[in-house]
Amino acid sequence: MEVRARLAVAMLVAALLPVFAMDMVVLRADFTHVRGGFIEAAIIGTGVGAALLGLGLGWAMSGFVLRYAKQRVDDATARLVEVSRELEVQRNRLADAMDGSRLAMWELDMPSGMIHLSANWWSLMGATPRESSVPIAELIDRVPNDEQADCWSAVRAVMRGGTSFYDVEHRVRRDDGTMMWIRSRGSVSSRAADGRVLRMTGTNFDITARKVAQIALQESEAKLRLVADSLPLMVTYLDADLRFLFANREYLGSFGAALGEVLGRRLGEVAGEEAEELVRSRMEELRAGCTVTYERERQEAGGGTKHYEVRIVPRRDASDRLEGMFTVIQDITERAVTSRLFEQLALSDPLTSLPNKRLLLDRIERAIAQAGRRDGFSAVLFVDLDGFKTVNDSMGHTEGDRLLKAVASRLRSCARASDTVARFGGDEFVVLLEGCRTPTDAGNIARKMAVALSLPFPLSRGEAEISCSIGIALHPRDGLDPETLLAHADAAMYRAKQAGKNRVVLYAEAPA
Repeated sequence: MEVRARLAVAMLVAALLPVFAMDMVVLRADFTHVRGGFIEAAIIGTGVGAALLGLGLGWAMSGFVLRYAKQRVDDATARLVEVSRELEVQRNRLADAMDGSRLAMWELDMPSGMIHLSANWWSLMGATPRESSVPIAELIDRVPNDEQADCWSAVRAVMRGGTSFYDVEHRVRRDDGTMMWIRSRGSVSSRAADGRVLRMTGTNFDITARKVAQIALQESEAKLRLVADSLPLMVTYLDADLRFLFANREYLGSFGAALGEVLGRRLGEVAGEEAEELVRSRMEELRAGCTVTYERERQEAGGGTKHYEVRIVPRRDASDRLEGMFTVIQDITERAVTSRLFEQLALSDPLTSLPNKRLLLDRIERAIAQAGRRDGFSAVLFVDLDGFKTVNDSMGHTEGDRLLKAVASRLRSCARASDTVARFGGDEFVVLLEGCRTPTDAGNIARKMAVALSLPFPLSRGEAEISCSIGIALHPRDGLDPETLLAHADAAMYRAKQAGKNRVVLYAEAPA
C-alpha cells in the first residue's frame, strides 16, 4: 500500500516536472542561431531528464510525507488510547464509588417513555446489579399512590421550565416489598426545537437511614412535648446562642405566644433582656457542665409580681462542648409569699409589727460591723413604760394591747428613717440609733420620745396616762457587742427608775 502511494506520487511529479522544465528552458531560450536538429534533441533531453528527476524527487518526497503522516497518525492513536484508558479508569472509579454509596443514576427518554437505570439502582432495590431500560410506568408503580402527585408536580415544573431541577423525597417499594426512602433529583438534558422535552437525567439517593432517624426524633419530640405539656412547669430548650428550639405549653401560655412565634428567637426577645442577662451571667458554670439554679421576679402584664425558680441543665456534645440547655421554671409565688410571711413572723412582734428581739440583735450586730465605715457612733436606748401595769390591770388586757400599739407608733414617729424601733418584750422597747454625732444627739432623741409618751393616750374606755424611763448605752464606749450594749442600756434604765422614773440616763453618767 505504501509503495503504491509513493509510486503514484513519484509518477505525478515526473509528469509535471517536464512541463515546468519546458517552460523554463525550451520555451524561454533563444534558438535563432542554432541548427534545427539540435532543438529537437534539446527538447527531448530536457523532457527525459526532467521526468527522471521528477520521478526521483517524487519518490523521495512521498517517502518523507508518508513518514511524517504516519508519525502524526501514530501519535494521535497513542493519545486516543491513553484518553480511552483514562476514561475507562474514571468510569470504573465512578462505578466503584456508586457501588460503595447509596447513589443511582437514571436517564429518561421522553418520546419512548423508557428510562435507563444504572446497575446501582437495582442494587438499591435489592436485585442483582445490572444496567437496564424499563418503562417509566414500572418505576411509578413503586411509589406509594399518595406520594405520586407531589413527585409529578415537581417533574412538571422542571419540564415547563419553571425551575432548573427538581428535588423531592419520597418512598419506593423494593423488590422484597419493604419501603425505602430516596431523594430524587433530576433536570432536563435535551429539548426539541419546539421546546418539547426529549431527555431527562438525574439521580436517586438512599436516605432511608436519615429518614428513620428523623422520624424517630419526631416521635421522641412528640413524646417529650406530651410529657412536658402535662407538667405544671415551664420547660424550654435553648441552643448555645440562647435561641429557642423547644417550649412547652405552660411556657408559651405564660407569654401568650404560639410555638411558631418563639422557635428560633433569642431568649431576650421573648422573656426580656433581663432574663437573658441572668443566663449569660452563669454561662461559665453551664459550659463547665454545672446545673444552675436561681430565683427571679417578673412583673406581670396585669400589674402583679410573680416569683420563679429557674433551673438550667446544660447539654454537651460529643466534643464536651456546650450544645444547649434545658430550663425548668417553676412558679413559686405562693411559696415566696408564705416564706416572707413566716420570715416576718419570725423577725417581728405580732402585736405591734415592730422588729422583735431576734431582728434587733441582728441590726445591732450589723451596726457594729459597719461602725468603721461611717461617721459618728451608735446608741442603744432601752425604754421601759412607767405605769403600764396599772392601765393594764384597770382597763383590761385589750386596752393594754391598744396602748402598746400606740406607744410603738409614737416611738416610730420620733425616730429617724435609719433607726430601728423594736419591742423587746412586755412593756419594754429598744431603739437603735445609728450615726449619732455626739452623746447629746442620742439624749435629745430619747427626751423627745419621753415627752411623746407622757402625753395622754385615747383608748376605747377613756384616756391613759403613762411615762417612760430610758437608759442609753453608746458604742463603742459602753460595749463592743450587742449583748453588752443591751445589758448596759438596761442597767441605765433601771437607775432612771430608781431616780424617780420618767427620765433619761446615760450609762456612763449614771451613778454606780
